[in-house]
Amino acid sequence: MWHVASRANDCSVGVARGLYGHHFGARVTAICRKDEALAPWLIEQQETFAEIKKTGVFVNAPLEEVLHAMQDYGLSVLQLHGDESADYCRELLYLCEVARLPKPELIKAVSIEGTKDIPAADHPLQELIDYWLFDTKGPLRGGNGKTFDWLVLDTYQKGKGFFLSGGIGPEHAPALAAFSHPLMRGLDINSRFETEPGIKDLQKIEDFIQELTIKLKTK
Repeated sequence: MWHVASRANDCSVGVARGLYGHHFGARVTAICRKDEALAPWLIEQQETFAEIKKTGVFVNAPLEEVLHAMQDYGLSVLQLHGDESADYCRELLYLCEVARLPKPELIKAVSIEGTKDIPAADHPLQELIDYWLFDTKGPLRGGNGKTFDWLVLDTYQKGKGFFLSGGIGPEHAPALAAFSHPLMRGLDINSRFETEPGIKDLQKIEDFIQELTIKLKTK
């Protein structure tokens, strides 16, 4: 499980969960600014983040921008939330190799409305990415605050693992505990856990994780 942070101070709750994310450039909901405090804060927290995968969220970003962010912030996971193609991902991985940067894990977001939006087993990105992120189709590229019918994922039985996203809020803990899919690898929680756009309610996130953990143990 992981959440997306818009400020350095919002990253802490993700530490115990294995991943934390930060939006770079234009946020998917077009409200995030570049956080100048992030780089020095990460340096201060080097020991804390030694075993944590730092994730950058990008929307149709120029490859040079992505490479610079990887180098400046020590990103090891890239979430691509735009129209990035197989060619884009292939070139990105090639440039990482040329620049002698560690090969990043790639998460590709897909907007889901129905079964027609589910990636096919032979989708060209299946061989390039590490995970899909299934989000709700809406007017924004993320942060729409609405869920989609998770049952449409029953048709997805072959391919890369995925993170479930899209409008997940505290009230969904019981449904999430009951939901099961062999390829689901975690959850992406975001806008439903904000006190205002881009600002996370850390206590709400911790309460949600605790409730979900308890329900899973008693399942």
